[in-house]
Amino acid sequence: MTAAAFIAFAVAVVICTAGTAAIAGHLLRPDRRQRLLLWFGLFALIYGVRMFFKQPLVSSLGVDRTNAAWVESTLNYVILIPSLLFAQDLYGPGWRGAFKWITAAFALYAAGALVADIVTANPRFAPDPSNGLLVAVVIAIVIGARAGYKPPPIPEWRVLVAGIVVFLLFVINEHAVGKGLVPWRFSAEPLGFLVQLVSLAYIAVTRFFSQDRRLAAIDQEMRSAREIQSSILPRELPAIEGVRPAARYLPVAAVAGDFYDVVALDSGALAVLIADVSGHGVPAALIASMVKVAFTSTLHDTQDPGAVLARMNTTLCGMFARSFVTAACVIVRPAERSLSYALAGHPPPLVVRRDTGAVKVLDQRGIVLGFMPDATYATTSVPLDGSARLVLYTDGVTETPGAGDELFDIERLTSLAVAERGGTPEAFASRVVQALRAYAETSNQRQGYDDPPKRSEESDTRSYVGFEHDDVTLVVVDVDILGA
Repeated sequence: MTAAAFIAFAVAVVICTAGTAAIAGHLLRPDRRQRLLLWFGLFALIYGVRMFFKQPLVSSLGVDRTNAAWVESTLNYVILIPSLLFAQDLYGPGWRGAFKWITAAFALYAAGALVADIVTANPRFAPDPSNGLLVAVVIAIVIGARAGYKPPPIPEWRVLVAGIVVFLLFVINEHAVGKGLVPWRFSAEPLGFLVQLVSLAYIAVTRFFSQDRRLAAIDQEMRSAREIQSSILPRELPAIEGVRPAARYLPVAAVAGDFYDVVALDSGALAVLIADVSGHGVPAALIASMVKVAFTSTLHDTQDPGAVLARMNTTLCGMFARSFVTAACVIVRPAERSLSYALAGHPPPLVVRRDTGAVKVLDQRGIVLGFMPDATYATTSVPLDGSARLVLYTDGVTETPGAGDELFDIERLTSLAVAERGGTPEAFASRVVQALRAYAETSNQRQGYDDPPKRSEESDTRSYVGFEHDDVTLVVVDVDILGA
């Protein structure tokens, strides 16, 4: 093997190794939406493999020249695709998607050229598309600049330009030596490409680790948001004589828009609020924290559920444009053997007689919070005789989909509440979650899943497994009327 062939062989090995490592790095990362490293890896691997089938390596490695010519010509067409995709990730789609159109056009050209080569039995029948590609890219960039297209900023542009300039100088030298325009005979285009490859690798790896740092920062912010949201939920539910509450809070994401609160009042009553903010994620969680503040501050002034919701509505109106809040407020007064409630567009709570199983649906309606500043909410009183169970829930409970996308609905919840009325509030709350999970699994199995989708439970013991449709919140209050 000559010195030139040995150098070419070493460069080809380095380039193939770098390409393979880049592809592996992309495939092994959890989030594969950023594909810059993948395009770089494919581009480098194809270029490196192509070097093995070019002179002087073909002769030195004993590869049949005819077969080598076919491989080289095929790779000449294919290598354009990842290079264009890499450029598109850096430059953007271009004015009116010009880069997407160029990529599609050259993909079609590659397929047509390969067919033409095969039909003519000539691996070099179709012209090399590299020059046409360069012209098309330059035209697209110039037209885009004149039309006002602004590509994403490229912080590494100096490294990119330096690599391209060095490579172009080696290419110019290659052509000049081949045509005898210069007195020297030094020709090493692969070394120039290796320099450009290093510059592209620097950009791809920098973006790769930069995205990982951003994802780590976002993950930390989400953990902080989850901790903050957990802090606005009651850590322990207050229990007063004759009243036993229980709750389940099952967010669909790290933070959620569902909220509940249970407050013991000085009068011996128990105030319960359950709310559901439209949407999910951080925006809904921020609004849920506003609901917490509005509810707590309002309880200092009034213990009438309708007045509580009205004041909360006045506070929340104008604080958000595209969201709204449904809520149910209930004041349980065991000494007076009654409860009073008001609703703001929320699913109706249930009151179940634990002795007879009779059910009353609390369906006095009211408009959602945060929509109309002058909205009013009616307070309705319900007498309590003997032992009763109050069940409040968000629509994530009744809208859990099952087989055929049929919802769990209020009828199933009511039947479950009647059937399980003899246990403790904690046992019933757990039973509802189990029933919802089993119901959701029928939908998963219908869609071809052997097991329900798994959710991470990490540090938040209130997270759950098996529900992907909506946040699920449940508050259960058993009331035993003394002397009844």
